[in-house]
Amino acid sequence: MKITFSEHSVVITGFDRKNSLIYINNPFGNKNQAVSWNDFEDAYNQMGKQAIYID
Repeated sequence: MKITFSEHSVVITGFDRKNSLIYINNPFGNKNQAVSWNDFEDAYNQMGKQAIYID
């Protein structure tokens, strides 16, 4: 995975399909921040679809 100082990562903490929201922990200090599913998908695609899944 490539990471630069102009990018940052988030942790998905949950989602709400009914309201099209994804909840993330953002390193800028926002815990369980609600973001639009579409906005998150756009950012994910823009950053090259890089993800790590931990089971």
